[in-house]
Amino acid sequence: MSSSSYVRLGTIVRAHGIRGMVRVHTGSDAIRGLKTVMIGRAANGADAKPWRIVMMQPERTEFLVQLEGVVDRNAAEALAGSSLWARREELPPPDAGEVYVADLIGCVVFDQAGQELGIVTETFPSGAHEVLVVKNATQEFMLPLVDHIVPVVDVAARRIVCDPPEGLIDANVVKPDDEKPEPDSGDA
Repeated sequence: MSSSSYVRLGTIVRAHGIRGMVRVHTGSDAIRGLKTVMIGRAANGADAKPWRIVMMQPERTEFLVQLEGVVDRNAAEALAGSSLWARREELPPPDAGEVYVADLIGCVVFDQAGQELGIVTETFPSGAHEVLVVKNATQEFMLPLVDHIVPVVDVAARRIVCDPPEGLIDANVVKPDDEKPEPDSGDA
């Protein structure tokens, strides 16, 4: 599956009920009207497989979805944590001021002063908002995709400008495994 021809729409949060329905968290109504989605666990959708949607209904800020062949709670629970993808050509274009988060992968992130901070390598939902994973040559950090922290998203120019509060980037740095401290063995 080419991630440029597919758009990640959301995540299966958990099973709903005992008849195999799943609860899907998505920041978009683009899922409405789809007959088929791709579901997989890999961040880039490489392992995604097609699933036919039998029924879908909005539920608060999420959707309840019945997938063909998922007929009990155990089968639904097995899908929890998986991402839903759809063919780009089956989706409506995003509304003004909106983007599909899949289109943010590969965008270059700059701070307000114009300093390049890294490239978006993946995104994931935190529950409250989407989070961008940004990598550069020396570090990886997470950046919440909220208007006051990420005021400029220009997908056409492949450019994102952020204004993170002081310490946010340093607090979210993920160090390579060889730089992580050794766990305390408890021996004294």
